Amino acid sequence: MVKIIESVVDDLISQIRVTEFDLPPLATGEWNWINNKYRNEYVYALYNHDWDALRTFLLNPLSPLTAYGLITPINTSTKLNESNNDFFKDLQLFRSNHSTDQFKALEHQYMLKHNWSKYTEAFYAYPDSPRHADFALKILKSLKVKSNPRNGLEIGGGYGGLIYYLRKFGFEGKLLNCDLLETLLVSFVFLRCNGLRVRLCLTKQNLQEALNDQDEELVILITTDLFKYFGEHEQINFVFNSRSFSEMSRSTSTEYLERINLKIKPNIVFSENAEEILFPNSERHIEITQNELTSVLSNYKVSENTRTDYVGGANRYTLRILQRLNLSI
Repeated sequence: MVKIIESVVDDLISQIRVTEFDLPPLATGEWNWINNKYRNEYVYALYNHDWDALRTFLLNPLSPLTAYGLITPINTSTKLNESNNDFFKDLQLFRSNHSTDQFKALEHQYMLKHNWSKYTEAFYAYPDSPRHADFALKILKSLKVKSNPRNGLEIGGGYGGLIYYLRKFGFEGKLLNCDLLETLLVSFVFLRCNGLRVRLCLTKQNLQEALNDQDEELVILITTDLFKYFGEHEQINFVFNSRSFSEMSRSTSTEYLERINLKIKPNIVFSENAEEILFPNSERHIEITQNELTSVLSNYKVSENTRTDYVGGANRYTLRILQRLNLSI
């Protein structure tokens, strides 16, 4: 297993070393605070091209030094088999809502160590796996009802859990993830270790080559600065965002949503974000509510709005499914 991750990390670093990129750190809102507080050494190594240090960080990609904020913490005050353990409760919720085969499909091909590994790795899963798998199944169900799948775009995909399950449950078409470069590297390692074909795009030319690739199973990772090139010609069927539109600066989230609304025009938008503000007086924890976020999507109507039952976020998140107006089904 050590050789697998070493091979993936060495391949990734060899790619970014030969690609001309001169990006500054682009995090805003909550993620700017997280980077400065927890991931500063990792971010510094990346943007200052310290390849040896970067390699060391990426060999342990889900440690707090590289992935703080990407994994929901587990309440570790109780044993795994007790009903008030967060992860166990989410497992039980997923099991009650889905088939035995789908529950078995929570298992990953390759497990990376993280802070709560002793609570989850017996199931070959991560703390967020039940939620990610549930969302993947909801997306696939909505697409089958409303249109034929083609390409899907996730904004802020974290370490790649949703994309992993979309592919595992049978999504046909390219999957794209737009995120901060420092997070895309974590996602690259996670997805490649689990057997997916992944291409990291740092330039407009990289992006165009990836979009022209004939492999419909390709996962394309794009930096946030490349998002401005997206329009209708990419034929994006759906856009998904979970818990990061709420955490961006207002200007950043608005920029994403306006391009989705006016340029990309996917058939469906999935937004799982804060319905209420939990920290109204916080100087660093930015939260923009669903009403504010989805109001920017003037060409869409909300077809579903359900409270997220999975642990994490103090029950303040809802999943809104928005359908494009005048869409012929």
